[in-house]
Amino acid sequence: MGTAHEIKDSVVEAMVSAGHDRTRLRSVELASGDTVPASSTSYPDGSARIEISDAVLAVIAIYSRHLAVAVARPPSFFRRLRRRRPFDIALLAATLRYTARVARLSGSVETLPLPLEPFQEDVADLLATHSLRFVIAHELAHHLKGPADRLAYQAVLAVGEPLLVPLGALVAVTAVHNAEKSLFVRGVGHPPVESRLGVLWEEVPFHDRSSFNRHAAHLSEATDLAINFTQGTRPSIAWDRLDAPEHPFSRCDELQAMTPAQLVVELHRWPSIGSGARALLDGRLSDAARLWEIPLAEFRAWQSQTPLAASTLRLMLQSAPGLADLAVQDRVPVVEAMAALVEHRVIG
Repeated sequence: MGTAHEIKDSVVEAMVSAGHDRTRLRSVELASGDTVPASSTSYPDGSARIEISDAVLAVIAIYSRHLAVAVARPPSFFRRLRRRRPFDIALLAATLRYTARVARLSGSVETLPLPLEPFQEDVADLLATHSLRFVIAHELAHHLKGPADRLAYQAVLAVGEPLLVPLGALVAVTAVHNAEKSLFVRGVGHPPVESRLGVLWEEVPFHDRSSFNRHAAHLSEATDLAINFTQGTRPSIAWDRLDAPEHPFSRCDELQAMTPAQLVVELHRWPSIGSGARALLDGRLSDAARLWEIPLAEFRAWQSQTPLAASTLRLMLQSAPGLADLAVQDRVPVVEAMAALVEHRVIG
């Protein structure tokens, strides 16, 4: 996989070859962003800035590697001896949720490796490349004020492997959807994933549509499990499938299933935290801010801040009295329960 700038340049040249404004396209700057998954900003002089978050790049890599296991074919000599592995939805869901949990807690990106054979690595690399091309092309299309996903697909098709371009576009759309829904409490900048996949499906050649539909269903099922952070629900995540350092994320999923009142009971194990939680549940925002030693202005800002990253809340809540003395495995569920109350009583 080339660098992001090399990939951007290949997309720009494809769009220029298709007749789009050369000067306008070549003035586009590519940067890493963290306030939104992917965005473009156009300026009066005709230039633009595209930002793509590290979280989107990480999730693209995860999807690409898991998808490569299902679609990569070994060298012809070995094909008769080996069966293609079925798509492992449970493993993908757990891997995605692990990445999302870390990002929601700290704002940092941490992924878990999926070992691949060389021929699978090659396919994963191509899928990730096509996917990043699609994300960049989509943002360039915004700059050109064109039909975004259709234009993006055609641009990637002009420079990519035709057989993998549909799946690369699928990964791109799913990755952006994943980042928006899992890493932000508030703030969505792209159309619903269902409508975007419908646009892509119309562009996919007829003979590739059944494969596209099958893999789209697999990615959607795993993604829906991984990004469900709605209070009162508890997704069935196979945490035991991961070869990962011990994290209390399964406990966080248990807390997610609780009502606000139940969370307050849980938090009363820590007196100052529990008292602040009760105040928050009762609507006494200033008392909660005082007890948790968090400026009331922060609570007020969270009521209207858009976009609002989940990590913004959690990093601030970690400064509450007594939490610094807890081990990580004990602190994470406490902060998650506090954040759930804030999201329920302050953000709404």
